[in-house]
Amino acid sequence: MESSGEPFLAWPAPAELRRSLGLSFALCFLFLIVYGGADLITGLHGRRVRVHMDWELGIPFVAPMAAVYLSLNIMLGLAPWILRERESFMRLVRALTAELLVAGACFILLPAELAFETPQVEGVWKPVFLLADTVNLTHNMFPSLHGAFAVTGAALLGERRG
Repeated sequence: MESSGEPFLAWPAPAELRRSLGLSFALCFLFLIVYGGADLITGLHGRRVRVHMDWELGIPFVAPMAAVYLSLNIMLGLAPWILRERESFMRLVRALTAELLVAGACFILLPAELAFETPQVEGVWKPVFLLADTVNLTHNMFPSLHGAFAVTGAALLGERRG
């Protein structure tokens, strides 16, 4: 696929940028309500579903991966500047909204059992890990909304680049 000849990151027209940023903030607000609300509701009871496999417990913990985890926020934050056409940005918003609503229902109906203790991180990666651990809350583990958002964002943003 060839590039459109336009720069990858560019300043959209002010009206389009305002609209895209408004939709971005609305999606963030919906995310806080659904993601935070599901975590709060699930925390009110002790019913949990085992969703991990035994072999997953052998995967080593790597603290610097917290930075990779947090990079999703940067990718989605750049979307209004990358997806400058109204329909391409709306496709992203619609897809993320649908994923959020489905995941929110799953978080409540299939509350996942935490398979391991939260690791203690020291050194330079401690603040990055603490931020990532705070953002992911406690009970919202399955399905991976982070994974869904990352794949959707990469696919739709990648269409812009070719």
